[in-house]
Amino acid sequence: DQEVAWEQFVLPGYQAVEAANTKATSTLSVRQSDGKIRVAGKDFQIVVDMASGMIQSYRLVDGPQLFAALHPDFWRPPTDNDFGAKLPTKLKEWKAAFAEASSPVVNTTEKQGKEVEIAMLWKLLNGDAILLGTYTIGADGSVKVKMELDAVVGNHPMLPRFGMNLTMAPQFDQAEWYGKGPYESYWDRKYGARLGRFQSAVSDLFFPYIRPQETGNHADVRWFRITDEAGRGIEVQAPAPFNFSALNFLDEDLDPGEEKAQRHAAELKPRHLTSVDIDLQQMGLGCIDSWGALPLPPYRLPFQDYTFEFSIRPLDGK
Repeated sequence: DQEVAWEQFVLPGYQAVEAANTKATSTLSVRQSDGKIRVAGKDFQIVVDMASGMIQSYRLVDGPQLFAALHPDFWRPPTDNDFGAKLPTKLKEWKAAFAEASSPVVNTTEKQGKEVEIAMLWKLLNGDAILLGTYTIGADGSVKVKMELDAVVGNHPMLPRFGMNLTMAPQFDQAEWYGKGPYESYWDRKYGARLGRFQSAVSDLFFPYIRPQETGNHADVRWFRITDEAGRGIEVQAPAPFNFSALNFLDEDLDPGEEKAQRHAAELKPRHLTSVDIDLQQMGLGCIDSWGALPLPPYRLPFQDYTFEFSIRPLDGK
């Protein structure tokens, strides 16, 4: 039989479910020294770097480091359509917006030993925007993340993406998600993808376009997991659908700069890591033509206020 057409209907009232395989602990300890904030529970330790505001590491006490370098991210590797519209040049101030941000103002609040809230404030774009970040660490090892962009003043271009990135070791090579799939999907290119629960090796989430570029995004995601073969890793969920990708490449591997480079996907060498993007959204692909058309207005991220919330929970494989 040949399938001619299909349709899906999303029932209302979606609520994020509690992640499995987490263990509550009694109390948290907080220690600040050498420019680091160290939060420890019975089964985990989290280190926050006060100079950058990044979660520098998340490690299980009797297991591996789950992830490192959780940080805000506003850039995506340019697509062929992006080059046609000269977006690598027009939007370039967002590429280094976090790297060139002011050192964060950091405030730590302990809540009866059950939660620790670490709040950050960065100035972006020479003070034209404020980024507020909050990590709320629970005694069960969960990390609730909230990022708020306040577009204070100025005439700045649209954002390529609004989200965060983290890095995991290469053994975390299995992906599972509830969202659009099984192939990649984007804000303005997702209606051919089904909403469902999918599994894939991380290495298979990279699509080898002839010229390396943005790839592997999944839209309308409710939750996703990145794990090793034993089931250890992380689960990420959010109150509203979001985007994620997981690749064995960094953005810089797929980004030639402001001009196209004559290279091919087969020339890329996968890195010994898993790079994970967790995004509120990234701008659409356009796909109207490849010589200058921007994504349609509903699929752009203008310079304005944004809020993104999600949680990360450890999975111990048990």
